[in-house]
Amino acid sequence: MTDLTRRRLLHRAGTATGSVTLAALAGCSGDGDDGGDGNSTDGGSGTDGGSGTDGGGGDDGQTGSSALSYGTWLVSPDEFDEQERYLFQSRQPSTLLARESALGDVDLTQYQGTLAPGVEWSDVDYFHSVPGGTVVTGDLSVGEWQSSLSEQGYSEGETYREFTLYRNDGSVFAFGDGTVLVTQNTDPVTRAKQSIDTHRGERRRASVVNDDVGALVEALGEGTVVVGTTTPGDTQRLVPDSVAAGQRFSIGESESEYSVVVVYESESAVDVQSVLDRVQGTALFDGPDRLSTQQQGRTAVVTGTLPTGEVSTLSPSLGGSEDTVSAPQVNFAFDYDADAGVLEITHQSGDIVGQSTLSLRGSGFADREGVDMTGPGQWQGSAGSEQDGEPAVAAGDAVTVGVTSDYEIRLVWESESGDASAVLDEQRGPDA
Repeated sequence: MTDLTRRRLLHRAGTATGSVTLAALAGCSGDGDDGGDGNSTDGGSGTDGGSGTDGGGGDDGQTGSSALSYGTWLVSPDEFDEQERYLFQSRQPSTLLARESALGDVDLTQYQGTLAPGVEWSDVDYFHSVPGGTVVTGDLSVGEWQSSLSEQGYSEGETYREFTLYRNDGSVFAFGDGTVLVTQNTDPVTRAKQSIDTHRGERRRASVVNDDVGALVEALGEGTVVVGTTTPGDTQRLVPDSVAAGQRFSIGESESEYSVVVVYESESAVDVQSVLDRVQGTALFDGPDRLSTQQQGRTAVVTGTLPTGEVSTLSPSLGGSEDTVSAPQVNFAFDYDADAGVLEITHQSGDIVGQSTLSLRGSGFADREGVDMTGPGQWQGSAGSEQDGEPAVAAGDAVTVGVTSDYEIRLVWESESGDASAVLDEQRGPDA
């Protein structure tokens, strides 16, 4: 099995905390050469942020929202058939750090220091966590990073398009001009090429292929922090009859804007008031006079502005009251070793989760030597952070689980009060 210490180092070097769950990526697909077919959507725009260094062009048949900085990297949901939800996030670390002194009580310690060897967070313009991988863009000096990968046993492989690939059995780091793509999959080279082709406009992007993703991305536009997800299950929905939801923060020097976007099944089902009711009780906005509402087709948008110095969080609860707690949003990566019968689950990016609130449930657990868990129960892997003085699971923390090939494992969060719970992620074995 892959050396766990080296793998955890990889995760810490290639990921960082964000604020959206990304479903585990399973399976692989061919490289394909299907280019854009002329379909396009019209992009929205926040008050902060532009197309970025990795913005797509407008002549590939995929203009509008598909050409946003993160939109160019959104691989078609058709490539992720085994995943229930389609989730993505985008952050602008250099902007957040530049405005740290103007922000209120927002904790930006996760962006202090280095993202990877030789790469400072202040040099990172965009950090996208998208289906298919993690994308870092900016004025990046990557020589030390590449040397570190070589020392860890990565081989410098082929050049694909404008990207040079560093790979081992389970991961690929693709280095381009001002861009680094990290993929982890049973076939990470194929996944990397698929993501690169999507970025270049040679594969149809999610916001062009999928109406729900297209409507969500169109309404979200760019921002200092952007989070989006489809919501196929009732327990995942912010409001009834919705099919996707997201948030956008646009952090200005003195004024900032926060928007909540909800996409409904149909235009007639849109209930702007329900979304407004859920937002009004958050820590950010305590009164309706600070909010505005808008309906865009089958999308409801609630937006509020406030002085940047009053921004207290970039991941507010949307419960509508102080007694309601939102489930954390986390990106977990799954690495199954069929020969050893071991599943490694890694917190790849997203919210910090208290160890006491995170558990593994399901079936197909097995007694294997040297693993952290052989049955269901509270997370028994690494917990290298703290939340309210208690151990917490953060980016890079991992747990190894003994499993059979027909395993069905769920990561379940339950609030400390026991009043709220949610399935954060799940995966099935090849024989399930």
